Amino acid sequence: MSDHSEQYFDTIVRELRRWDFVRGRDDWPFVIGVSGGIDSAVVLCLLERSVGPNRVRAFNLPSRFNSAATRDAAKTICERLGIVLGEIPIDPIAETVRETLQRAGFEPGPLHFENIQAKIRGTDLLSNIAGILGGLLTNNGNKVEAILGYATLYGDVNGAVRPIGDLTKLEVWALAAHLNDRIYRREVIPRTLIPEHPSVAADIPPSAELAPDQIDPMKWGYHDALAVYFQTRLDAIADGKTLEPVLSAWKNGVFSRFLSAWNGLAEEENDAVLDAHGLSDRQVFLDDLYWFLRSVHAARFKRLQSPPAIPVHESVGMTESAEQTPWTLTRDQLERMADAWGDGGGTRRSSANSDIPRTA
Repeated sequence: MSDHSEQYFDTIVRELRRWDFVRGRDDWPFVIGVSGGIDSAVVLCLLERSVGPNRVRAFNLPSRFNSAATRDAAKTICERLGIVLGEIPIDPIAETVRETLQRAGFEPGPLHFENIQAKIRGTDLLSNIAGILGGLLTNNGNKVEAILGYATLYGDVNGAVRPIGDLTKLEVWALAAHLNDRIYRREVIPRTLIPEHPSVAADIPPSAELAPDQIDPMKWGYHDALAVYFQTRLDAIADGKTLEPVLSAWKNGVFSRFLSAWNGLAEEENDAVLDAHGLSDRQVFLDDLYWFLRSVHAARFKRLQSPPAIPVHESVGMTESAEQTPWTLTRDQLERMADAWGDGGGTRRSSANSDIPRTA
C-alpha cells in the first residue's frame, strides 16, 4: 500500500505539541492507558516524540482477561521508551461495581460487565488521574473503531484528543513500522503486534480483552476501505446512491479494485483479504455489509461525544448532517439493491472491465 507514514507522523507530532500553546504552559503531562495493543503502542510513541518521556504518564489497567503477552508488551514498550509504567489491577473495582448493582436489583450480563471494565479504566481511573495531575488524557481509538462504534461510551470514548483518530488500522500498522524503522531505528513496538499482511493475524491480534479469548470483530483491510468510503456518504444511503458503487463492484467482479481505491492495498492484496474472510460468497458479503452499516448508524451518538481527532486527511469523519439525520436500511432492501446493480457475480474479474476512480 502507498505509505504516507512520514507525513502522518509529522502532522500528529506537530499538533500534539500545540497543546502547550493551548494550555499556556509546558509543565503538564499526557496521561495514557497502555494495553499492550498496537493502537496504544503507537500513541505512546507519538507522545514520547512530541513532549519527551518525562511528560508522559502511562498506566496499564489489567483484569483477569488480559493476557500475559499484552501485559509484557506494554512493559516492554515503556522500558524501551524510558517511560515509567504504572499498573492498577481493576478486578477488585469491577467486582465491587457488579456487587453494588446486584444489591440494587440489577444483574449485569456479560456485555454489561465488559462495559463496566472499560468505564472503570476510562472514567474512574484514567480521567481522574489526568485531573489530579493537571494533565490531558489521550483517546487511543483509530478511525475504523470510531466509525463502527467499537468502543464504550465513558470508557474508551474519553479523553481530550485522538492522536490516531484519523488513521485506519492499516495506517496504524504502517505507522508502527515507520516508527521502528525510521524514527527509532530499532524495535520499540514489538513486531508481534504488526501483521505481515492484513489477511494474516498478528502474533498478538487486536482485542479489547474484556472477555475470555476475545478478538476484535473487524475484518482489517476490508473494513478499513469501507470506513474511508462511507465516512462522508452516509446521508445518501437510503436512496442507494452510496451503496450502488459498492454493490456493483462486487457483482461485476472488480471489488478488489474498488477496495484498492480506498485502502491503498494492491488488488492482489485485497484478493487475499476477501478470500481470508469468505467475502466472495454473496450471503457472507451482504450479511457483513449490513452489519457494518447498522453498526455505523447505531454509533452516531458515540462519535458525536468523542474528542477531536488530529486530522491527517482531507475528510476526518462523518459530516454533521449525516450524524444528526437518521436513516433506515433493512436487510431486504440491501438484498434488492444487490439484485438491481451489476451484471455478473463474484468479487474478481479483469480490472479492464471498469474504471473505479477515488473521489473524496
